[in-house]
Amino acid sequence: MRSKFLLAFIAMAAYCAALNTPTQTYPSNDAQNLPVYIMFTVNPVSGANNFQWEIDTTEAMNSPMKQAFTSYTWSVLNNSYYQIVTNLMFGKTQYWRVRACAANDTSAWSEIRHFSTKNSTTLKSPADGVTGMEVSVPLVATKMDGCTNYVWETDTTPLFNSSLKKRQLSMQYRAQYGGIVHTMNNLKFNRRYYWRVAMCNAVDTSDWSEVRWFETLSLPTLVDPANDTTGLDNEVQVAVLKIDGATTYDYQISKNQNFSNATTLTSFHYDVTRTAYIDTFKSLKYNTKYYWRVRAHHPEDTSEWSAIRNFRVTKAAKLNTPANNSEGEIKFQVTLTVKPIAGTTMYIWQMDTTNKFNSNELQFDTSFNWNATQKLYTQFFAGLTYGTKYYWRVKACAPNDTSGWSDVWNFTTICELPNPPELISPADSDTIFSPKNPTMLWRSVTNAKKYGIDLAEDSLLAVVVRMENTSDTTITVEGLGRNRRYFWRVYAYNDAKRSPDSEIRSFYLSDKESAVDETKADGTTIWPNPTNGIVYMSEEQDITVTDLNGRTLITTYGNSVDISNLPAGIYFVNRIKIIKE
Repeated sequence: MRSKFLLAFIAMAAYCAALNTPTQTYPSNDAQNLPVYIMFTVNPVSGANNFQWEIDTTEAMNSPMKQAFTSYTWSVLNNSYYQIVTNLMFGKTQYWRVRACAANDTSAWSEIRHFSTKNSTTLKSPADGVTGMEVSVPLVATKMDGCTNYVWETDTTPLFNSSLKKRQLSMQYRAQYGGIVHTMNNLKFNRRYYWRVAMCNAVDTSDWSEVRWFETLSLPTLVDPANDTTGLDNEVQVAVLKIDGATTYDYQISKNQNFSNATTLTSFHYDVTRTAYIDTFKSLKYNTKYYWRVRAHHPEDTSEWSAIRNFRVTKAAKLNTPANNSEGEIKFQVTLTVKPIAGTTMYIWQMDTTNKFNSNELQFDTSFNWNATQKLYTQFFAGLTYGTKYYWRVKACAPNDTSGWSDVWNFTTICELPNPPELISPADSDTIFSPKNPTMLWRSVTNAKKYGIDLAEDSLLAVVVRMENTSDTTITVEGLGRNRRYFWRVYAYNDAKRSPDSEIRSFYLSDKESAVDETKADGTTIWPNPTNGIVYMSEEQDITVTDLNGRTLITTYGNSVDISNLPAGIYFVNRIKIIKE
């Protein structure tokens, strides 16, 4: 019986224990510029299983705007119970309180706290007083929680009362702008615009923000070609800086700055690589100066004309290869190339051995041969001469015009490699007597400009003691030592390179004034006698060599005869006996 009473007493005590009043944690009392969407929070209350919340614009909590909620939602992040309230009034002082509830009890109300909501948004961009804005302008305002829409106004007057006023509703958050963004399109060119923003939710609209202004640009900005550009093709692509909000561009071109008889193109071609709008003027005249300008359109306005620029179309084709003044690379045929000129449909080619292009060697052709690999136009000419300078030039043709001649370039064909010279005298192994100096003779070689002579005392010409150069086919060498054998060879050379060497011959340079035995007969002197090679005569004459049996072995005409190929023995030269060793 005693224990039953004790249990009943404990139960009665628990029932009679009052719930504590909740402690408010957010928002703090007298908080300012809060959004119209707030998460109210309180600390936990032991024994509570619900909270009642009241928010109003009056401290008595009796206005039509009063909002009341019952909830029991826990926030792990804030370690508290919370209630989210939306649709608060803009720019108002708000009051709030809360109490805890259990199945059989309700706590006292908390203190009444108050806070104020923000009365307007803050403008972010464009900054106040910005000029040169495009005709499609992104306006940016600060984001506020609890707003369901933004009202955007632009006008050309600060009172926002002109016929050009635009009022639009939108609410789009863009992270790259860091706020709520709305783009005003189709603004007038070259105008000052004022702008402001208000915020909305289901029950209220905020005050207007501050008023800012910006000015739109008056005309497009030209990109290229740069002013006074020369040497352009007769199809010229022009570009203008992108204007946000423009929907078309007029491109106008004329041969005079007054733009009388101008040609106008209207288009909207955007080049991503150049971030510019472009169009192309075609069928332009060669070697002509043109003026051009641009204006922009959108459905509600047209800009002024841009600044005027000019360019000059190329006067002629642009030569490419072979390079000007090139030498020693081209043989008997050549492929000429020129850089492409947009709008050209034919090229006229001329090549000649004179820069006046009036010789019998003139070659010419008309063609339009495209090399897709090299991206060049080409023309082939054959039948060229080795070691010759050629001049060439080109005209470009379009359907309605022909350019002047290009610059004149030249190239020189390679020189054909000369053949090795053929030696004439002295004969191999000949003896030359003092006071004579050795005179060497050889046959001329086609394409040779000069000849080189190597002279040495060894048969391999490993150590050349004399080196001579001449444009003639003979040379007399002085100052050589006597009683010595010399070896010699000749080579030819031109602009291409040196020919192969001739055969190597030798001669013996004696210090004697005559042969060992100088023989005279019938007024003719011959030497040397004996000999092992060439027999010399005192004058030019018919020469006959016979053996002891009277058989004729050699007949010739001159002042010498070569018997080096005859076996040793006795012979008669013009009936004068001579010994062949």
